[in-house]
Amino acid sequence: MSTVSYEAVFAISGFTPIDIYIVHNRDFNIATETFIANNQDVCLPLSKMSHNSSLSPINLVSYYKNIENKFPVVCFTDSSKINSKACLSFIVFQDHIESEVYQFRIGDECSVFHAELLCIAQALNRILTNETLYSNFLICSDSLFSLYALNCITSPNRLIVKTQTNMSILQGRGVQVFFSFVQSNIGIYGNERAD
Repeated sequence: MSTVSYEAVFAISGFTPIDIYIVHNRDFNIATETFIANNQDVCLPLSKMSHNSSLSPINLVSYYKNIENKFPVVCFTDSSKINSKACLSFIVFQDHIESEVYQFRIGDECSVFHAELLCIAQALNRILTNETLYSNFLICSDSLFSLYALNCITSPNRLIVKTQTNMSILQGRGVQVFFSFVQSNIGIYGNERAD
């Protein structure tokens, strides 16, 4: 597979890039294909998006041996799509003890990327709904692309916006959520359990 620059794509397609439309304050409509995740379509119209000033990039930390010692609660997330069947899971460790296991079968039309985002969102939602937990959390994912996507505070993706909004709510409670990229299949116990 080869990549093509955006400039070449726009030149060939004859369409003006969306950012140019926005700069010139023109109205635009985007036709997108969406999938249903928790009965909500994935792409938010611009009018429904949270204002960027209320969102902040994620706290991304490097994974190292024994990083779990710095966090009382650590979640490892994973998703997969095998034979067109999509699923996700996350494992919660409290004080180094596996305390919860969550597994979900999701719609087959869901891409691995969206499954990874949904898994992170579910882990964050678990933290958000458990009001007895007031500490810093670490969510470990083997999807670097998903972590980078969550770092983009201008994304129109509903799942990303909702996850960022939930992180802002937690910050308002004094709870910090940190994220770390972990390589898969290198023997990290929590990641192997989620896999």
